Amino acid sequence: MHALDERILAYDRKITALAKQSEPVQRLMAIEGIGPITATAEVARVGNAQAFKNGRQFAAWLGLTPRQNSKRWQDARRHQQAR
Repeated sequence: MHALDERILAYDRKITALAKQSEPVQRLMAIEGIGPITATAEVARVGNAQAFKNGRQFAAWLGLTPRQNSKRWQDARRHQQAR
């Protein structure tokens, strides 16, 4: 168990060092509750953030879109579920 703890600590140190060198990771870490591991993972997952036209498109990609309550959306949703 001690060897595993040491390996985890070594990876934590590597990720922290990587985070200090990355400006996008630093920007994410400025958000409360986001540390080096989460920020590094998100930057790696997203890749080129410039592929998104705007923040709203990026939020939708992440699954952070606002709830839709419009009649048109509800009709489309029902139609989709009926298939």
